[in-house]
Amino acid sequence: MKKLLLLFGICLTLFTCSKSNNSPPPVPQKYVLSVSASEGGSVSSTGGQYYQNASVLVTATPDKGYEFSGWTGTSLTGGWTLSGTSIMVKLTSNVTIKANFIRSKYTLTIDMIGSGSVDQQVINSAKGTTEYESGNTVRLTATPNSDFLFYDWQQIINNLAENSFENPFEIEMDQSKTITATFEEKLPLINPEDTDKNNTVGKWKIRKKRPGNKESSSSDRAADCKIDVIILRSDYSFALITETTTITGGYTIDSETSISLNQRWIAQRGTTNIGTLSEIELSDNYLSFNIDLIGVCDEKLEADRDPTYDESTDPNAPANTKSQTTEI
Repeated sequence: MKKLLLLFGICLTLFTCSKSNNSPPPVPQKYVLSVSASEGGSVSSTGGQYYQNASVLVTATPDKGYEFSGWTGTSLTGGWTLSGTSIMVKLTSNVTIKANFIRSKYTLTIDMIGSGSVDQQVINSAKGTTEYESGNTVRLTATPNSDFLFYDWQQIINNLAENSFENPFEIEMDQSKTITATFEEKLPLINPEDTDKNNTVGKWKIRKKRPGNKESSSSDRAADCKIDVIILRSDYSFALITETTTITGGYTIDSETSISLNQRWIAQRGTTNIGTLSEIELSDNYLSFNIDLIGVCDEKLEADRDPTYDESTDPNAPANTKSQTTEI
């Protein structure tokens, strides 16, 4: 009987061991990783299903004008490794994380030459705030003091100076910027302390009108003058260079803001007024005026002094010709 029981025990043990060895291995646990990004950037992976203890690297990349500000979501403890904008997640449970981005903030520095002020106004705020965040459009308005004229804006872009004569002037804050507003002191047409000094003398290049900003014309105003250059010489001769012709003659300064343009007619043995420059404003490098050429055109123009002009070498100056050209 004892032998029978012993044999039964041995068989039972063998059967149990055999059954245990044939059992399938346990199924590995899987966890879900969910990754998202706020406005202003993206992530290298949106996640997925991973086996327990798997390590997943996720990198956050900000868009232009944004900066990475950190991760939020499941508590950053245990199997988490942070390195800059990257995070290594070791999955021991389901994880939900979010990469957060904020708009970059840039500095706008206004320098001034001369005497005046600059008003700054945010006209397109990226986040409804008055801070200069990336994406803000700022309108700058230069206001000269009473004895000065606004001349231009200058900023350095890619190590090159860029100038604009627009006022107001709009800039987009896509980086920190320094803008210089230049104001120039007003000059009289004739220096009262030296009546031989005519401040209008020089070659003045007419500024081109900006698209969509053409001077409005009334119904009785003639066509635009299409003048490219006006030359006013010390001998009181002038030249208006247009797209198709050159008009020459003499000029007289009538007042602090007015000049008459005249041509000599041989048949009449005298001079005839062909137009006027009025509402003149003058500085060392800037000239603005209303020009009215009788029966030809009437418009407001702005011009910049050509620093390379030398009247003594001007081949068309009457003083440099053997005989003065006869005007018609």
